[in-house]
Formats: sequence, C-alpha cells, structure tokens
Amino acid sequence: MRYIKNTLLTLLSAASFALGFSITNAYAGEAIYIESTNTMVVAGSTNAKLAFTTMNVIREHGDDITKVVMYGEGGAVSHMITIMEAMKKLNVPISIPNGKLCASACALAALSSNKLDIYGVMLLHMGYYPRYPAGVGLHDILREGQLMAAIMYRTTQSVGLKHSFLEKLIENTGPSKWYFVTNYNQMKSCKVKNNTVEDYFSLCHITSPTLTTKDAMKLLGVK
Repeated sequence: MRYIKNTLLTLLSAASFALGFSITNAYAGEAIYIESTNTMVVAGSTNAKLAFTTMNVIREHGDDITKVVMYGEGGAVSHMITIMEAMKKLNVPISIPNGKLCASACALAALSSNKLDIYGVMLLHMGYYPRYPAGVGLHDILREGQLMAAIMYRTTQSVGLKHSFLEKLIENTGPSKWYFVTNYNQMKSCKVKNNTVEDYFSLCHITSPTLTTKDAMKLLGVK
C-alpha cells in the first residue's frame, strides 16, 4: 500500500493528514467537464491536481453543471476540504458510478451533497497520520490527534454531517478498517435535516458493515 505523505508537527500538517489508500489502479486526480451531459467527473487521487482542476471546471462551467460523478481512492484532507466546499456551493446531485470505488477523502467529499446516489461502493474511515518521525513525544502526538479531530469536526459540520458521524468513524474504523457503504440509506440519518443544534447533536446510525481493507478488496475483486 502506498499512503499519502504529510508534513508533521506544524499547523499545515493538521490539514494534510492522510485519508485514503491505494489500490492497483490508483491514478492522479483530475476533474473534467462533459458538455453533452452537463456532467463534471471528479476522479482519481484527492491531490492538488484534483482540487485545482475541480475549481477550474466550476469556474468555467459552473452554471451549466447539473450533476457530478465522483470516484477515487482518497488522499490529503487539505485538498479534500477545497473540493467539499466547492461541491457544497455547486449544490448538485453527486453519484458514485457502478463498478467504481469512492474511498476516504473521496467519500467525505461526496457526502457534501444532499443528493448522493451510490451505484458503486463508498468506503469511510477516520483520518490518520501514516507515520510520525522518530523522537516525537506523546504530547505532540496527542496534540496533533486532537487538532486533527477539531478540523474534521468543523469540516464535516460545514457540509451538514452530525457530530456523532465523526465519533462513529473514530470508534469503529481505522487506517485498515472501513464502513463498506453500498446504499446511501445505510448512513442517511447522519445528515442534519433541520439545521438546529439539537439535530446536529442527535445520534446517527450507520448500518453498513465494517470490513478490513483485505476483506473489502476481496469483495471488490481487487487483488
């Protein structure tokens, strides 16, 4: 597995921790516009190129885009946040196509839409740092982890996901353990409906199974 690398123990690092994993057909991210169907396709790794091309497509064709197709293996949170904010403002349906995988940073970006159709598979897990440099103290690790959580709470709240959604990711998933989502109804209750404080802090239920990376790839037929 090839994981996204990040710069640690700076404020920037907290927005650049890894959210993703690589599969055998992973490729660099890029967004394109398909004029015949008024569709924006956002595909590949959640990296600087994907964020840049997504913003470019919206800048040039935003008024004409009626839907977004999204898939990819995930990547860096800093770029994911850019894409999430763009998807929220665009406010059009997002779909994960049949036979495609939208994992981690890709999945969280897709959840910025209030109209999400999952025909393929969405994989969700908590954010994490792939590694810490030698000599880092426990206090620094704890500080970085808490800062990471604070950023993620703010980010998920901004796109209408409940407080307990991130709690479930932290409690039940990890770098190699995922919610294996094949139907949006499996986690639809995690979206805020009436934009109240009570609704935001109410419980959400994710009914999809949790699988290890190995078992998830087995189900998907990836070797």
